[in-house]
Amino acid sequence: MRKILYYILLTGMACGAFQACNTGGNYDASPSSNGNSSINPLNPLTAAQFTWTGTSPVSGNINGSPFVADTAYYAFIDTTGFNYIYAKIGSKYLFLDLFEVYPGTIYNMGYHQYDILGTWVDSLGYQSALGNSGELDMITNDSVTFSGRFYFQGVNSYGAIINITNGYFNLSKN
Repeated sequence: MRKILYYILLTGMACGAFQACNTGGNYDASPSSNGNSSINPLNPLTAAQFTWTGTSPVSGNINGSPFVADTAYYAFIDTTGFNYIYAKIGSKYLFLDLFEVYPGTIYNMGYHQYDILGTWVDSLGYQSALGNSGELDMITNDSVTFSGRFYFQGVNSYGAIINITNGYFNLSKN
C-alpha cells in the first residue's frame, strides 16, 4: 500500500511540475538576460513579418545597437553549394554560411541547422556567438544580386546571449 501511495504522490508531483513549466505565456527563459529582447524562437516569424529594410551591404542590430558593415564580401563555392557572407563592423565580424538558398523561402537558422548558420565575433574572437535560433528570409539570389533578411540569437563562450535582429544584406555577385 505504501508503494502505491508513493507512486501516486510521485506521479502527481511530476504532473504538477510539467504543468508549472507550461504557462502558455511569452518567452521568458531568463528574465535577467537580454534574451527577452529577441524574437521568440518557439514562435518564429511568418513571411509577412519580415518587413524591415536595411543599409547595404550588411546592416542590423546587435543587442539593440545598430550596425552597418564597413566592408562586406560575398563568395559562392560551386563544389559545395555554400554561399558565404563576411561583414566587418569595426573590429567585429558577422559571418553567414548559407547552403542552397532560394528567393521567396524562409530558412530555419536554429540549433543543429548547420546548412544555414550565423556567427557573430566580438573583440577579435574573444566573444564569439554561434547562432542557435533564428531565420533567414531569402529575397534575391540571381546572377547579379544576393540579398535577404535575417535574425538569430547566439550564446558566446561566457554564456551571454547575443541578439542579432533586423539583419539585412544586399551584395553584388560581381
